[in-house]
This record gives sequence, C-alpha cells and structure tokens, in this order.
Amino acid sequence: AILLLPLSVLGALFLEQSASMPSPYGAESAIFFVQTNPGWQLAAFAFVLLAGRVSALRAMLSRKPLVAVGIASYSIYLVHEPVVTLLQSRLQLPLAQSMLLSYGAALAVGFAFWALFERVWTSGPLKARAVAFMEPRIARAAQTLEIPLHVPFWEAPLTQTATAAPQCESAPV
Repeated sequence: AILLLPLSVLGALFLEQSASMPSPYGAESAIFFVQTNPGWQLAAFAFVLLAGRVSALRAMLSRKPLVAVGIASYSIYLVHEPVVTLLQSRLQLPLAQSMLLSYGAALAVGFAFWALFERVWTSGPLKARAVAFMEPRIARAAQTLEIPLHVPFWEAPLTQTATAAPQCESAPV
C-alpha cells in the first residue's frame, strides 16, 4: 500500500491530462478530477489499506471532526452536487471563494440532512414504528406470493454419512 498510493496518484494525475469534467457553467473544466479515473480509485483503495496499517494515519482519521464527516458521509454525498451546482451557478465570486463557500454549504446541508432524515430513519423510535408497521404486511405479501421470509445463503451441513444414499423427495410440478 505504501508504494501503491504514490504510484496510483501519479497514474491518476497522468490520466487527468486527457480527462475533464463539465463545470456548472457548461464548459469543460480540468479543476475537478473525473470520478471514473481508475488512478484515483486505486489511490483511494491504497489510502484505505494504509489507514488500517499505519497507526499515525489511523489516529489522525480517528479525530472527532473526521469521524463526524464519516458518519454523515452518505448524506453529504446525496446533497453535495445539487448544493454546489446551485451555489456556483449563482455566486459571483472568484473561483477559490466560490468553491470554498459552496463546498462548505454542502457540508452543512449534508450534516443537516443526516440529522433530520438519515439518523431519524436508521435508529430510534421512528425506525422501530416503521418496522413494526411494515413487518406484518411484508410477511403477508411474501406468504401470498409464496416467497420464503428467510432464505439461507448457504446449504445446511449434510447429516448423512458419506456411504448413505441421498434421499430424494418428489415435489409437485
């Protein structure tokens, strides 16, 4: 991972020369990295590997503000693009200030979305009420459609001896 990270970043930067991403203004812009650039994906993978192995990096990533961003990351991901696009299309500021303000707002809106919606539905009494309401209805629908409620992801171990002949049950067609 220590070699993979710098090599993948270099590869990503090399590939970046031939890739660009539309800006909110409709023109091509090389300011943002292209998310399909495999170099950046490989660099992110190497970073995750390093974070698990290097105690100083793990300690840095364990700081409360970064943990908070990690907890709210899905909500931030969901709202960041429309917030950034909306603000950058309306702000009449230099690029650096526009980016700083729009991405800061996206973080704030993402945290608000997490607090008001995601957290409410993933834990607490609202989730419990929703599950209690839906569970019997899903069970009835599954029974009506003859769908098993619990599907094993692996076969149960054989209880027969190796020399015993397998038992076949005939099922109606």
